[in-house]
Amino acid sequence: MGEYKNIRKIGITVIILSGLILTLGVLAYLLVFPYPISANNVLPFFELSRILEYGRFFQRIESVFLLIWTLSGLLYLSCGLFFIVYIFSKTFKLKYYRPLIIPFTLIMFAISLIPESLMEVMYIDNKIIRSYGWLVPFGMTFVLLAIARLVKRKKRGRVKNGK
Repeated sequence: MGEYKNIRKIGITVIILSGLILTLGVLAYLLVFPYPISANNVLPFFELSRILEYGRFFQRIESVFLLIWTLSGLLYLSCGLFFIVYIFSKTFKLKYYRPLIIPFTLIMFAISLIPESLMEVMYIDNKIIRSYGWLVPFGMTFVLLAIARLVKRKKRGRVKNGK
């Protein structure tokens, strides 16, 4: 990366480039599949890659992409697990976060076994998470603000009373 000045330039370049690639990918997907079909695909880019053909010899090329998508999915899940464990350890002021990795992994695995089929997962995603998922971040924000305000009032009351 070189100097500290280059980090900002690299960051902006990467954000613009990744935004452009994602925009082109979504545009290509939406131009190939009509809306009703595109709204219910579980793996949209896999479906898009299934229709790619490079002549008569290179057909069914999605198997090449499958390895890349599997690795990127594992990387995504690993990063998510790390952030969950790290935030949990910081929230409860734990010294080490590494002993929490296996229990959190087992909890996430157990939760993933609750739905009985892919259709149930798609139903939960389409009807519940997409409809009411916005309540969690907004609700948590208001709850945390209310708790912070109560704690602040409590501290002011202690300061005024001389405790």
